Amino acid sequence: MRLSSQPEQIGPYRVIAPLGTGGMASVYRAERIGEQGFRKVVALKRMHPRFRQDSRLEARFVAEARTNARLVHPNLVQVLDFGTVATPEGGERYLAMELVEGITLAQLLTRLGELRDRMPVAHALAIVSQCAAALDYVHRRTDDAGQPLGIVHRDVSPQNVLLSWDGEVKVSDFGLAKSADHEMMTTIGTRLGKIAYMSPEQLDGVWVDARTDVWALGTVLWECLAQRRMVPGDVLQAAMMIKAGVFEAPSRIRPDVPAEIDDVVARALRPNADARLASARELARVARTALHRMEPGFGAEDLAELLASCFPER
Repeated sequence: MRLSSQPEQIGPYRVIAPLGTGGMASVYRAERIGEQGFRKVVALKRMHPRFRQDSRLEARFVAEARTNARLVHPNLVQVLDFGTVATPEGGERYLAMELVEGITLAQLLTRLGELRDRMPVAHALAIVSQCAAALDYVHRRTDDAGQPLGIVHRDVSPQNVLLSWDGEVKVSDFGLAKSADHEMMTTIGTRLGKIAYMSPEQLDGVWVDARTDVWALGTVLWECLAQRRMVPGDVLQAAMMIKAGVFEAPSRIRPDVPAEIDDVVARALRPNADARLASARELARVARTALHRMEPGFGAEDLAELLASCFPER
């Protein structure tokens, strides 16, 4: 992702520096400069050049923009703009998003491991409860006629949870989201997402609903508490463990985890979706209740303090 000495211009945005890259796209720090000194710094998402002529992947990118445009919540990364610029190959689409100055939850877990430390239980509950609140909002969105949009993220993982230096928590990357107006990649037998965070029904390639995101958040909570991956890296072993739905209680790994938190995790990770916590709203409620019982008044400044202690070099 090396940039030339001359700033690249993508539509109205000047590309400043790379922020990260994924399988289908890269994200850059960019800014829009307007009249009278107006400047807006954004995260600019661009498809990799080799994929820009793939009509299915382009349709997924457009669907991501369309899905995100409907969503406005304090715990979601906001989409600001979407457009196309002319290129010799025919055109390049871009997605301008809110820039969250901070790190991913995955980076925090990695750093805690390097420091031989663990995430405090209250911080894990705070992060997951806010993610659950955001996903509940997403799951309940309707169209202009009041019909449910049926949006399911399907790729909730520590890599897609952003933590700002100020202690904000944001869910990002709806590139694999399913919604009622985007059925291209939701056919029976299609698996999307990171296998370590897939629900049993997602592994089976059958129709999924909001409870799939509840499972993924349960996995994230387990990993925040245990400070390790819940399922092994081997795909076959991971699939077998997920289907069996038998996981060690977090309190068996660290005794400071209360029994009620074990129960929250277990209810989110029941392999039968009908027996699982019924909604992200319910997960948010039980996690928030446990948090306030443990640490009344816990706020963004507490999370910001943990980030500052783990990343003093920032």
